[in-house]
Amino acid sequence: MAYAKSRKEMRLAKAEVARARRQADTPREHVQAARAQALLAAQQDENIETLVKALRPADGRDESKIAAAARADTKGREKAIAILTQLLAQVPEQARTGIAKAIANLSTDRVGEVSAMSTALRSSHVTKTNKLRVVSTLKVDVEGQTDAATTLAALIASPGMPAESKQGLQTAYDNVTAEHGSVADIVSRFNSRMPSFVRDFVTRIITQARSDAQGMRDNHPTGPPAGVPGGAPTGTPGGPPSGITAGPPSL
Repeated sequence: MAYAKSRKEMRLAKAEVARARRQADTPREHVQAARAQALLAAQQDENIETLVKALRPADGRDESKIAAAARADTKGREKAIAILTQLLAQVPEQARTGIAKAIANLSTDRVGEVSAMSTALRSSHVTKTNKLRVVSTLKVDVEGQTDAATTLAALIASPGMPAESKQGLQTAYDNVTAEHGSVADIVSRFNSRMPSFVRDFVTRIITQARSDAQGMRDNHPTGPPAGVPGGAPTGTPGGPPSGITAGPPSL
């Protein structure tokens, strides 16, 4: 009953946040939409590890619903990072630091949920179908963090971002880089004890994660040139601040 209620509340919240984004047409309304999106994404972020850990004691249809919910919330979190990045272009400069902090928070602290996914993948209490769902969730998680690193690097380099946001963004980027390597190591330790039907998929995820972590280290971002660390946006009206890639969420 509690699970069904929480998922209903999540569906209603997602609909309300989408409505707020659609209806926003002033800077203040865009700020409100960004705050609502960040709160929803923070809840999705918190849900992921809890849901994955609930797979092992669950069974039957409940297990399948939980696995599907974990994947949905993981996709929702990654989509939220893209949406918040887009909303940076519609809000006043003074609101960007808070949105940047939300993006940074959503991009980091994923080791616990990845550990939970690895445990579920080797557990005899999780069905084959749901292990495949967990692998899909793991892939979204790892690839999403790589995309988040690209977003963080663009924000660090953007003269449209306030100077006071840069240190937090840099710290988040460094944490993502370290986490990505840790995630690959965690999954690798469990991989030999996973069933053969998921092992090849997981091996590819590990290889990609290690490659991406190295790429993050090799392409460590720097801020804009001295003298313009917090300059005003120079992009076209309605576009993102200079240096931030525009485009619709791709999830």
